[in-house]
Amino acid sequence: PTDSGAGAPTVDEPYAFETREYLRKKLVGREICYTVDFEIPQSLRLMCTVYLGKDKETGENVIESLLSEGLVELRSQTGARGNDPKYQRLVII
Repeated sequence: PTDSGAGAPTVDEPYAFETREYLRKKLVGREICYTVDFEIPQSLRLMCTVYLGKDKETGENVIESLLSEGLVELRSQTGARGNDPKYQRLVII
C-alpha cells in the first residue's frame, strides 16, 4: 500500500512495484526525448510517448518495452484514438 496524499493508504495496481523498478533502472540518469501525442482538454493533461535516447527515430519506445515485458496493459481506445497508427502499433505488441 502507498499513501494517496490524503492520509488513506491505497492499493497498487498489479505489477506496479515491478513496473516502477523497471522504469527506474532503465531511465534514471539516462537521456530521453518525447513526443506529445494529444491533450485531454478537461484536465489540460498532455499524453506523450517517451523514448530512451536523443532521437525518437532511433530511441527505444518505452511504452512498447513495457507492453513487451507484460508490465502494463493497453487501455482500449475507440474513435479517432482507436484508429491512430501509433495506437494500432501498440495493439499488435
